[in-house]
Amino acid sequence: MQHHEDHFKDKDFRGINPVGTTVDKKYRDEVWTNAKIARWSGLTTVPLGVFKNSSGKYIPIPSGTDTEHIKKIVGIEKDVKELQ
Repeated sequence: MQHHEDHFKDKDFRGINPVGTTVDKKYRDEVWTNAKIARWSGLTTVPLGVFKNSSGKYIPIPSGTDTEHIKKIVGIEKDVKELQ
């Protein structure tokens, strides 16, 4: 999370590449609305992320959570470099 926040304004850093991913317009509109509210409120970082696991449970991911903790939350066993 911190790595993404550090590179937020770096146009060559894009995190997850969404190219080719189809997202229903309903969800895009909801995200757009939330983003507008955040900008209007003066936010410059995401204070909290939320992950929905395979059991349907929502797990909070606070800003500043390190990579190892995020991997545990989302259930990634392998090193991220191995997945690339």
